[in-house]
Amino acid sequence: MYKRICVTNRHLVTGDFFEQIGHVINMKDSPDMLILREKDLTKEDYLELARKVKELVFEMGNPPNGKESHNKTCLYLHNNIEAAKVLGIRNIHLSFGEFMKIKDLEIIRPFFDSIGTSVHSLEDIRLCNEAGFDYVFAGHIFETDCKKGLKGRGLDFLREIVTEAKMPVYAIGGIKTSNEKLCIEAGAAGVCMMSAYMTL
Repeated sequence: MYKRICVTNRHLVTGDFFEQIGHVINMKDSPDMLILREKDLTKEDYLELARKVKELVFEMGNPPNGKESHNKTCLYLHNNIEAAKVLGIRNIHLSFGEFMKIKDLEIIRPFFDSIGTSVHSLEDIRLCNEAGFDYVFAGHIFETDCKKGLKGRGLDFLREIVTEAKMPVYAIGGIKTSNEKLCIEAGAAGVCMMSAYMTL
């Protein structure tokens, strides 16, 4: 069985963002991971948003560290290491640029149970292998509104990353229920979706 991952984008939500998150994590087939991305916020505003999302996740009986049940959505913060420390959230997804600033994951490893990043080339994944990431996102696989005008890297790229990687690889970029199986057949351990979850 492969994993499904929700990457948030509150700008895609037509109603209340927190109601949408609650709906997503309360689905019968809820995502395994929820990446609270929201890149346009200040660190302070992101912290407050993350605090509310964490409370919502707890209210629904889903522990942020995902230790109690594989089937419950596991909350990951995006880039904001300090917010994760403050809130006691032990999962972090770093952009590749943020990883390159840190370089040595052992600096932050004591604070986290799971650390991931996003890769866009074979050079990237080789650096990630050396760094010891727990998982990576590989993309963008298909054309997506998030990267308008840029052609997707395609399934051959995904296969190359999977072959090179020493950790689970999750496909990202233009993933829909209609094409997710293609990513799994290419070797991905799961798929990441934004629009599919934010516009339910």
